[in-house]
Amino acid sequence: ACPKGLFELRPVNAGLLVQCKNLVNGDAALAPCRVACTACGKCVQDAAEGLISVASGVAVLNYDRIALAEPRAIERCPTGAIVAPGVIDGARCIAWVLQKPGIVPRSMRAAIGDRLYGCDDCQEVCPPAVRFGPKHPAPSGVEPPRAWVAVLDLLAGSDAEVLEAWGRWYLADRDPRWVRRNALVVLGNVDPDSVDADAGVRIAAVLADYVAHRDPVLRAHAVWAAQRLGLHHLVPRTDPHPEVRAELEAT
Repeated sequence: ACPKGLFELRPVNAGLLVQCKNLVNGDAALAPCRVACTACGKCVQDAAEGLISVASGVAVLNYDRIALAEPRAIERCPTGAIVAPGVIDGARCIAWVLQKPGIVPRSMRAAIGDRLYGCDDCQEVCPPAVRFGPKHPAPSGVEPPRAWVAVLDLLAGSDAEVLEAWGRWYLADRDPRWVRRNALVVLGNVDPDSVDADAGVRIAAVLADYVAHRDPVLRAHAVWAAQRLGLHHLVPRTDPHPEVRAELEAT
């Protein structure tokens, strides 16, 4: 055995190992090694009880409980986009679908929930992922990112207001229609029983505008949202655009 404990022998079928033996605690370990264990403890929280602990600044596995190991990042993905360790099906990745142009697949809309941009559920249970990329300080005077956005205000705003609120975040072609599309999906995922009467009136008014919007992509998503919220009186019987007609026929 190594007298300094730099390595140890484990069966190849163990399926889980810690490849870090750094002696530097915390984020300082990332300076010499960008994938170093920082002893953040998140793996301990997500793993089965007694499987992982932290000692001397690194994660330590209890191989007597290795059978309890689970691929949490894969299971956390709400759409099953992580089809194997390290392999992502982009067509099912919420972060990609919300950023690319076009119609959001019906099969993914409910799973999107209240996400307006991105997802990152897999990174929440796999802490090293968020440390791989370079970190850059935000420019001075830039408003810090917000966790929540009022979708009704966003949908009611002008294009200039939407772009100003979106700021420097990536937006395909800098076209606010994709922000509005995402907001309509979020609106369709609202629990009708969770909104008060005033909010319900406002939601109906916003959707009434969008089911008659000049943009067929937005009309299609507004039809879906109205149907989901039980506002069937807002849904037209037909539409001249094939994408909207397809939505009407699917509901």
